[in-house]
Amino acid sequence: MGLVTREPGSGKTTICRKVAASLHSGLYRVLYVPLSTGNVTDMYKSIAWELGLPTERSRAALYRVIRAEVTRLCLETKVRPVLVVDEHLRSEVLEDLRLLTNYEMDSQNRLCLILVGQAELRRRIAMAVHEPLSQRVVVRHHIGGLTRDEPLSANVSETTTPTEFSVEGRAWTLR
Repeated sequence: MGLVTREPGSGKTTICRKVAASLHSGLYRVLYVPLSTGNVTDMYKSIAWELGLPTERSRAALYRVIRAEVTRLCLETKVRPVLVVDEHLRSEVLEDLRLLTNYEMDSQNRLCLILVGQAELRRRIAMAVHEPLSQRVVVRHHIGGLTRDEPLSANVSETTTPTEFSVEGRAWTLR
């Protein structure tokens, strides 16, 4: 599980797009869920839609079909789902995301989860109520802003300070 934070309007989604495009489509399936104010059921419906699954009405049914599809992808097709949840998340959504990553009593890691948001998300995950989720976060990265010497430009790849991180053992340097 990873946590990437950055200030508002500073290119978090652009960075997500760049990383997602660099993943081998035969090995990874990126599920991008922009979620700002939705509840747990809304989040599950978004994930199910990204997986091409029918959107069930009940939260429990959605949970079951998502977990079954993630298991199928990993075991049958050998494709690792990478779930990118972008922007602010409500507390109950954070808890359910943690539960969604629990496979075989935590003995298997089938779903790679990357939480993307503003600095507030980093502070929220650090709260005692979210300690179980915080313990699962392996990669934490706050992307700094531009320095005074860097030119202002709409092209993030040319303006941001190089950022290095890795997901699933693969390293990236974003410029």
